[in-house]
Amino acid sequence: MKIVKLFNRFIKYTPKEAKIPTFSIYLTEGYTISSVSLKHLYDKRPAREFDLILIYLRLLVKRPDLILKNKPAKRGSLCYVKEINNELYFCSLELDDELCSVVTCFRIEEDYLNGYILLWSRKGGEPSS
Repeated sequence: MKIVKLFNRFIKYTPKEAKIPTFSIYLTEGYTISSVSLKHLYDKRPAREFDLILIYLRLLVKRPDLILKNKPAKRGSLCYVKEINNELYFCSLELDDELCSVVTCFRIEEDYLNGYILLWSRKGGEPSS
């Protein structure tokens, strides 16, 4: 798994807010995360939450359960939501030409979604038409 190897090599065990090399990691076709965003997640999220994000981020961006329009004051234009191990994970994405870049990702409660505009929903486990 490329993201785990790059995390282990450049970010793991670094001090909080330490400078790291800047590069992009391809998660899956059309989706990336920068080393800076990954370091931010590592610094800000509890270990269990970060570990799950690291393991499931590729699945989250490839097969979200919900796609939302982000709030105007927030960074990124789209938000993906996915249920992982009976918990909701929220991922903010910036669109840049043909790529979507992960800005941040974190665990949420369902009421966090109040005020977001739903753009798409997976119904019954299948993509909606």
